[in-house]
Amino acid sequence: MVPCFALMASIGLWVERDFASDIETQDLAQRVGSLAGKIAISMKRHDAANQPQLAQDLLAPLGHEPSVVCAEYQADGQLVARYPQGLGCRNAVFDDSIDLALGPETFLRVALTEDNWQALVNAQLRNSVISQAAAFVVALIAASIGFQILVSRRLARLNQAIRRAVIKRERITIDERGEDEISELVVEYNRLAKIETQLEDALRQRNQEITQASQTDTLTGLYNRVYCQRHLSPLPVPDVDMITLAVLIDIDHFKQINDTHGHQVGDQVLKEMGQRLKDTLRTDSVAIRWGGEEFLVLINNIPSKAAHKAVERLLNAIRQTPFTTDEGELEVTASLGGCPIDITDSRDLENLLIWADRALYLSKQNGRNRACLVWSTHNAQGQLIPQNLAGGELEWIGISSSTSPTGGSNDMQQAS
Repeated sequence: MVPCFALMASIGLWVERDFASDIETQDLAQRVGSLAGKIAISMKRHDAANQPQLAQDLLAPLGHEPSVVCAEYQADGQLVARYPQGLGCRNAVFDDSIDLALGPETFLRVALTEDNWQALVNAQLRNSVISQAAAFVVALIAASIGFQILVSRRLARLNQAIRRAVIKRERITIDERGEDEISELVVEYNRLAKIETQLEDALRQRNQEITQASQTDTLTGLYNRVYCQRHLSPLPVPDVDMITLAVLIDIDHFKQINDTHGHQVGDQVLKEMGQRLKDTLRTDSVAIRWGGEEFLVLINNIPSKAAHKAVERLLNAIRQTPFTTDEGELEVTASLGGCPIDITDSRDLENLLIWADRALYLSKQNGRNRACLVWSTHNAQGQLIPQNLAGGELEWIGISSSTSPTGGSNDMQQAS
């Protein structure tokens, strides 16, 4: 594009020079006219009307022209500057003058001894305007064609890529070959798009890591309460003819483990407990460290008749094999309390845990190392079951002694 403009400008200057050659370039009137025009422009541009000294200085070059008799600059009807200084054109004798209007009642007058200056100046200006106008038209046409071919299409591709990056978050690479300014701009855009993509991927990965870390218990690797707040409110709806069982698990006599063997061994017990829960549960079930030595398990989508078997597997996974610690193998048991998540209509985790905690409390009160499931919030008479869960639909699982809390001798018993 630059060579195109340079060519058009050269043609315009050549045309102007050809016209100007018909006029005597050494003519005094022509030089004075050009000089007067420059002085007039400078006065208007620099507001010489309000700066008498500046106006006087701008008139000074006219003193070097032998054809100039005098000059005056008036603004708003007031004489601001004059040449010769102190006299101006008062009582001066001259053939003609150049009067350049610069605004209302503002003009520059230059008096000459030549009487043909006006014709010379007019011819010079007319030819200059014609040549410049012709050069401008030709340059404009050429520039439009060149801009469309060399600039507009390439800028449109770049603009489209930028809009996709901003609006749709899609970053594409633009194929651009060249060594001009636009090519350099496209190269920088491609580099920026690549860097932004890398940063966005790293940020996304980091956010996932932070989210995962905020929802995971660092000791056991299980989910924590933050996960429950984000993903279990409201509670999930089980499949048709299936239930989801919530089970609270509390390690029996965990304080005694800490007091006897130290907190490091206690942490090892908690860590192995988390691993045993993960190994026992199906992939669609969830294990959560609820706090301290207490865990929450959601066994998803099982038939109601299989609930006691699922809980029994959890109970046995804990008590059948000793826990390996730095202090040797420890026999660890736990108490479990559970209920289906739709035990209340609210499908609220807080209300669900009230009933699971009541079942857990009953397991502890009746000897620990066992599980209790509650299936209903009311007893057979339709009364709300109190905190100690006396009566109602209770199912005991994995009772280690020969006698159940309700007087039976079976490992699993339905009590009412």
